[in-house]
Amino acid sequence: MATLPDNLAQQRQRAHRAVTLALERGLLRRRACETCGAPKADAHHVDYAQPLKVTWLCRGCHKAVHAANDTDPEVFAVLEAQRSRWIAVLARAREKGWTQNAVARRLRVSTGYLSRCARGERAGRTLLPKAERLVGA
Repeated sequence: MATLPDNLAQQRQRAHRAVTLALERGLLRRRACETCGAPKADAHHVDYAQPLKVTWLCRGCHKAVHAANDTDPEVFAVLEAQRSRWIAVLARAREKGWTQNAVARRLRVSTGYLSRCARGERAGRTLLPKAERLVGA
């Protein structure tokens, strides 16, 4: 995650604290994810200057929103390259007749974790070289 300037980091911290206090005092109610409808959601601030104006997003949708809003081209390029490599690993495994479940078992991770890597939600940096060796990519 990119380092925030001090003033923005302070603003972010104040906004998160304001939401916590508002939830505790009953001034704000937690809602389901506004994107996918998942019942457990977190507050997402579009503008930290408006601390109680939030969008409710589940962890997966929240991460996707932050990934899409990442303005650092170097970070984006690295994540996109890793995502492409994961997609190639899974494609090569399919060519060998392996299911995603079989690949996950061999790597000792969940199929959900592999899916998140392929979608770019998880980097899977340490597991990627092992996965490439496994499928011969």
